Amino acid sequence: MNLVDEIQQIVARETRVPAQHEVWRIGQAIAALPGVTARGHLERSYLEYAIQIGRGDVLSNEADVLTRLRPLDLAAAPELVALIPTTQGHVLVRRYWACAGERVIPVEDSSARFTDSARRRFRSDMEALAAHGLIHPYARGLRHWLIGETSGTIVLNSWLAVTPYTPRARDELFGWIDDLLASRAAP
Repeated sequence: MNLVDEIQQIVARETRVPAQHEVWRIGQAIAALPGVTARGHLERSYLEYAIQIGRGDVLSNEADVLTRLRPLDLAAAPELVALIPTTQGHVLVRRYWACAGERVIPVEDSSARFTDSARRRFRSDMEALAAHGLIHPYARGLRHWLIGETSGTIVLNSWLAVTPYTPRARDELFGWIDDLLASRAAP
């Protein structure tokens, strides 16, 4: 299945005639695609892809953030695949490239343990982000952590939250990250 083509066809069909509940209809149609699972009200996933449907410019702003971060080659960050306009907003398709061909699942909903290499890679990604003057403040809790089902690669969602940091915020964040990584360390 070509996921982006399928989503573009859904958006074209659902936006052809103005009607109520466009965002909901698009979300339902995407969720009905083979292998796609719902993750929240307007989020969907398909293997390493994360799809979000939204109103306004929020998803466009996140697409800009992902585009700016991609040269950093962070395994924890998805790459922008497509930003498809709707009459009310956008459909954003992200791809966790470091988890190619595997499902990406929420850490909170799993009993996943972090391998030593996955822990080192994730911390290295967060250090690389900080070296560019930024932190992902939601890395302080497992709610925004995802893991590649096969590789064990740790990734994050909600990249729109990336922000410049103060030294104190950076130190606090890395304290949280180290504690979380240790709490789920593989034996």
